[in-house]
Amino acid sequence: MASPSVIRALVPIDRQKLAVGLITLTSIVLVLWAAYGSRGLGIERVTGLVAAGVAFAMTFRWRSGVYIVLAYVTIEGAVSNFLYPALYPLLFKDALIAGAYTGFLGSVILGHEEWTVRADVIRPFLVLAALVAAGALNPHGVPPLVALIGARVLLFYIPLYVLGFSMARDPGALPRLVRFVLVTSIPITVIGIWQYQAGPEAVASLGEGFARTVWFVGPEATREFIYKPVSTFAFVGHFGAYLFFIPTVALGALHTPRWGGGRILTAAACWSAVIAVVLHSSRTTWVLLPLAAAGTYLLNWRSRGAARALPMLAVGVLLAVTLGGPVLENRLPALTPGSGVYADRVHPMIVSFLRGLFTPEALIGHGTGTALGAARHATGGEVSEYFEMGWFIPFHMFGIWGFLVYLWLYAAVLRGVWRGVQTFSAGDRWVPMSLFLYMLFTAAISGPLNYPPTNVLFWLFSGALAGAARAAPRPANGADAAPASFPVRSAP
Repeated sequence: MASPSVIRALVPIDRQKLAVGLITLTSIVLVLWAAYGSRGLGIERVTGLVAAGVAFAMTFRWRSGVYIVLAYVTIEGAVSNFLYPALYPLLFKDALIAGAYTGFLGSVILGHEEWTVRADVIRPFLVLAALVAAGALNPHGVPPLVALIGARVLLFYIPLYVLGFSMARDPGALPRLVRFVLVTSIPITVIGIWQYQAGPEAVASLGEGFARTVWFVGPEATREFIYKPVSTFAFVGHFGAYLFFIPTVALGALHTPRWGGGRILTAAACWSAVIAVVLHSSRTTWVLLPLAAAGTYLLNWRSRGAARALPMLAVGVLLAVTLGGPVLENRLPALTPGSGVYADRVHPMIVSFLRGLFTPEALIGHGTGTALGAARHATGGEVSEYFEMGWFIPFHMFGIWGFLVYLWLYAAVLRGVWRGVQTFSAGDRWVPMSLFLYMLFTAAISGPLNYPPTNVLFWLFSGALAGAARAAPRPANGADAAPASFPVRSAP
């Protein structure tokens, strides 16, 4: 791994001047981007300047900036819907993250932070970056804007792992992050519940941007049409991904309520999330959540807390069944074994893999960004037929090398996360184990993490958990670190 001395050797100039120059350059770029990048209404320019100002402030308080990013990623869809049809707001989150990156890098240069990320994670990331760069020069010809969007989607969010890793030097950082996302999830899931109860007409009446988010499950997967709420997200899939993360983590927090801000807040986060899961009727979430719950109990079978958590979980399930009865009645029969409801995703992916293996593209792919949904912004709205095919996406873009590099990257990340889980005492391991299972299942089904909020939550929390292993106290004899119970609040 790179040490601060190595970084200073590579940058042999005054560190303070370099950090000030870096922050100044970032602020100039942000202000120009905000002031002149908008071509629409005045409100766009105002919101752009606000985003630039917040991002600039985050260069001085990057840890606080991480919480701002976690909050904003849950409402960026609503912001984009309010400002629709402008595409400009899609970059607000990136500006905030860039501010946090700049602040962290400046702190490293000044010696206030240490670069301690393990090399076994850095290596596959660098190889992936090389693949992305090479894919932009693919002989099939990749439009420059498509390649640029592909680089942003595939690479820009991974360094959140570094920020999470560094934050974990404070033993109370991970519990605070968990508490923050659970507490802030309550209004997000409640809005989703309200949208279902109010109906699609009420949502569409909020404006053109919200009208485009109205989504129904049709007769191909249910007996009758079912309206799927999106809450404050821009697309039903984004809300569905969020509804896999929050209940999984809330389940762990029910066993250790101090991780969720206390028993009442933890229960509220769990209940509202479980109700929203049923009403949202995502087939993937309905399958993965029970698996994650079973895995959490299986891997924590020696830990205490189940007697305290199960009654609260039962209340949440009862509320969800009561409010979501019509959804369950229509949706569950289509999800039973033999119904073939997953064939529309699994079968095309398998067929595409088999066909691609025996073509020259198996070695060179089709180029960076060519299988990503975000590329539609550079192709006049045309979307690749492969954008929802999970692990086939890197294969399509980079050939077999993309598939193998992502396997390598996720294996390294999950290995580090597992080390972090083991540093917690048995009674404090519920939430870390839930996070591990979330990351395991997400990596297994997603391939590249293309969409919010997963691309933020996965990388930030995987870094924080991996960093917990480094922050754990080490025995003097060099043996493995003894499990430690991390406090919710750090010492003053």
